[in-house]
Amino acid sequence: MALNNLRLVEGERALWVDAVCINQEDKEECARQVLKMGDIYRRATNVTVWLGDGSAACRASFSVLWALSACTKTPRAWR
Repeated sequence: MALNNLRLVEGERALWVDAVCINQEDKEECARQVLKMGDIYRRATNVTVWLGDGSAACRASFSVLWALSACTKTPRAWR
């Protein structure tokens, strides 16, 4: 589902998909690749993150996360 939604209508897009590019059963490989992820994201021109299909449950979860993130914002005067 995610790959279909990330396709461009026209043109090509290069994707690095950790669940596909990393052997999830090989814990040593996972550990090595996770160490490289920071560098991968720093070098990326654009980063797109797939967080779900937009179902009602997914939207509700993000509403809660959004509300919680508002609670953690420190006003400038408090810094």
